[in-house]
Amino acid sequence: MQEKLYLIDTITPFFVRKIKQTVNWSKVPFAVLEKKGKPKKKTFKEIEESFSRYLRRVKSYGFNGISLDELCYLLEYPFYPPREAKKIRRYRRYLGRLIQIAF
Repeated sequence: MQEKLYLIDTITPFFVRKIKQTVNWSKVPFAVLEKKGKPKKKTFKEIEESFSRYLRRVKSYGFNGISLDELCYLLEYPFYPPREAKKIRRYRRYLGRLIQIAF
């Protein structure tokens, strides 16, 4: 017997900072999570903790699958400028931790 999939989005844990401008609630506010174009380590630590709490909570509600739209930020193509490629590698490291938490 196949288990039914109860899927939930995981964007909520990324909103760890107050945002003073108009917000697209369907996208991670990367500009708020960065300083001078680099992810803030402290902020991503908070996101990891928030992500863990969020997963425990949604699991208790019966969800058994998640979507992480931001996985597209893990892809690095050879034509990217070096600065962008480095930024992508940083995000791969941070978002990779979230994937490990999910498993």
